[in-house]
Amino acid sequence: MNHLGIWCVLVLNWFSCYGERILFLSPVSTKSHKIGFMPIAETLAERGHQVTVVSPVEPLKQIKNLREIVIEKHYYSSENFDWFEMGSHDPDFTSLIGIINQFRALNIEGYQLFRANQDVQQIIRSKEVDLVVIDATINDFCFPLIEFLKVPFISYIPSSGIPWTINAMGIPSESAYVPGGANDHGSDMTFVERALNSLVMELFFWCRRYFVLGMVDEMVREDFPNSRPISEIERDAELLIMNSHPTTSWSRPLPPYAIPIGPLHVRTAQPLPKVIIIKNIVSFK
Repeated sequence: MNHLGIWCVLVLNWFSCYGERILFLSPVSTKSHKIGFMPIAETLAERGHQVTVVSPVEPLKQIKNLREIVIEKHYYSSENFDWFEMGSHDPDFTSLIGIINQFRALNIEGYQLFRANQDVQQIIRSKEVDLVVIDATINDFCFPLIEFLKVPFISYIPSSGIPWTINAMGIPSESAYVPGGANDHGSDMTFVERALNSLVMELFFWCRRYFVLGMVDEMVREDFPNSRPISEIERDAELLIMNSHPTTSWSRPLPPYAIPIGPLHVRTAQPLPKVIIIKNIVSFK
């Protein structure tokens, strides 16, 4: 019995030390998105987990237990597109249509580059994944893959101002004092601006569901024929991690599963380089 007890302790100890296989999905993103979630990925790798990161950004260094799959860069990951321009105008139907068209283009091109990657195909074939962390900003086409893998997932957003992810998680939009992102308003909106902000936000949610997610559902059906609608899958996230802090972003009531952890993108301060100042001596005759 003593030997059996020892073996049980050893087996339990082995399982408790076994690293999980964690997949970070951010195939459509910019460098700033990756800077935000990489501290999480690096810390998990340091603690013995096998971490894989999928993004269009080249790795800066090699880290033990961390593998990076670099997706071919999409149009919107280059200097051709100004992400901040989307919020530099008043909320109207023209800007709403433009944003919806951009989201459609991002998902179409992003999915084509994503599925063409051989390392991604290997992940699909092997299913060797225990947990997924998804950059839930505009990577809608990744949700059917998560359901196909049959693993829990965590949604990550690089700020607190991603209204469609907030909405998908059942968190109130608070459009009376939180701008929806398609404008440059602050929290001191007039009554008309608040009403317009609420209307445009609700229209955006509706258009995204039927004109973006509906299109993506059809597009990925060839690879994932048994997948549920993306609008259902994205609601199943176990947690929502936000790279934000109430003192620097729009404050709103949050449920326990929505966790602001900011600022994730800030790195440890480095000492300033030593500068030798040579004073010019001017002599006058």
